[in-house]
Amino acid sequence: MTGSTSSDQATRIRRAIDRMRKELPQLSEIFDAFEDLSAEQEAFRTILPNNNEKEYVIDPGQFRDGLPLLRKEDFTVDFSYLRQAADRMIPAMIKGFPSIQQQLELLDKALRRNDSFLLKSLAVMPVGTDTELETLAARLQMDSGILKFTMLQLVKPFAAKQAEMAAVSLDALSWQKGYCPVCGSWPELGFLEGKEGRRWLRCSFCSHEWTFMRTKCPFCETDDHEKMELYFSEERSHERAELCYQCMRYLVSIDLRDLADDVVREVASLGLVYLDILAQEKGFSPASMSATLLASG
Repeated sequence: MTGSTSSDQATRIRRAIDRMRKELPQLSEIFDAFEDLSAEQEAFRTILPNNNEKEYVIDPGQFRDGLPLLRKEDFTVDFSYLRQAADRMIPAMIKGFPSIQQQLELLDKALRRNDSFLLKSLAVMPVGTDTELETLAARLQMDSGILKFTMLQLVKPFAAKQAEMAAVSLDALSWQKGYCPVCGSWPELGFLEGKEGRRWLRCSFCSHEWTFMRTKCPFCETDDHEKMELYFSEERSHERAELCYQCMRYLVSIDLRDLADDVVREVASLGLVYLDILAQEKGFSPASMSATLLASG
């Protein structure tokens, strides 16, 4: 957000979570767990340098056919920034998730060591393979699931900044896929806005947002309306789980058109956890494991 400071962004996140906490007190544990972490992530993203000098070579035909802009290698992280992220975010995670404090402290100590193999491995970990993850977790004596969750949180501000800079190159190009045009990850959240109810999807990894047809499942691309259902509670009908009976996956979403209050998209998924639970109880699976689902699952 242009002109805003790191402190401004942290305050914006905290106010949004406080508002959701008052509306949905039954989700207070989720809000309490993620408040400090979410605020630190957004504040840190704000102070990261812009990478305006990088040029992205795009083949319009390949892009139109579904090849995302960035490769796995584009999301490797400079270690000095990773260390700064850990200094700010690991204490927030320890506060929010005290049950994994010892595991988080193991990673914190590892990040302070001058082990070249370890530093290189950690830099690519968020987009690494399961085998690489298991190998590194064993070396660190950490649970692989906790390592994955933690590294994703540390790298998320970098990914968002990278996407913010790269997205400028996509303005004139057409994208018709349900996965992210920047990094290729699945969405964690959908939105409807504007008079025509234009549908937007938000990436689970780099936070980029793109438009997608309302009548299609973003995961299997079926447009058979008989195989899709909107699942919601009468009390909060603007919040939905979009269910697809063809691929048995779902996406949580918000209809913004009639809402008086602004929705802070960086943390909106925290207030939709109740829909995740209901959809999964009905046998549907999320296409992306957001931070909330990784932590609660």
